[in-house]
Amino acid sequence: ASQTINTTHNVTQEDINRGYINNTATATFTYSGVPYSREDSERITSVVNASWTLNKTAVERNFRQLGDVIHYNITVQNTGNVSISGVVLTDPGANAGSIRYVSGDTNGNRILDPRETWRYAAEHTITAGNLSAGQYTNTATVNGTMPDGNAMRPASDSETVSLNNQPPVIDCPDNITTNTSSTTNYVEIDDDLEA
Repeated sequence: ASQTINTTHNVTQEDINRGYINNTATATFTYSGVPYSREDSERITSVVNASWTLNKTAVERNFRQLGDVIHYNITVQNTGNVSISGVVLTDPGANAGSIRYVSGDTNGNRILDPRETWRYAAEHTITAGNLSAGQYTNTATVNGTMPDGNAMRPASDSETVSLNNQPPVIDCPDNITTNTSSTTNYVEIDDDLEA
């Protein structure tokens, strides 16, 4: 005789991170006064998809002069199904100390979990070299570690901000009236001009 017992297990993030589920069932019974125990195990592997994206955008689309500050918004999103630890964002072109975490770690465990998007901010101050080049391009890169200890493939994105070298706009008075007589020539300007 035999009996089938159906059981279930709800897959956790830890199971996916581990890469497999080990499950052992044990049956105990007594026959003719003698206790018996039998067990069997089953391993089910998970499909691991470690992936992420980085997106970098500048708030300012142009710069005009030396010392202008470009502000960047940077997002790192876990698009896979395993957690990523040891997340480190680098941006060599950013001002020293300007890279800062803003939000996104919903459970506060300092691990980039699936479907989480972390947001960062950074700044860059325009230099004479940027003015000479007529534009500034820099790249942000993020590195991290998969649950099995292997390094994630770095994700990166670049952003270019151009010099706005349009000529200045000169405002002229709205109304200019010229009066001429045999004795006097003068120009009457309706609007006051500030020195």
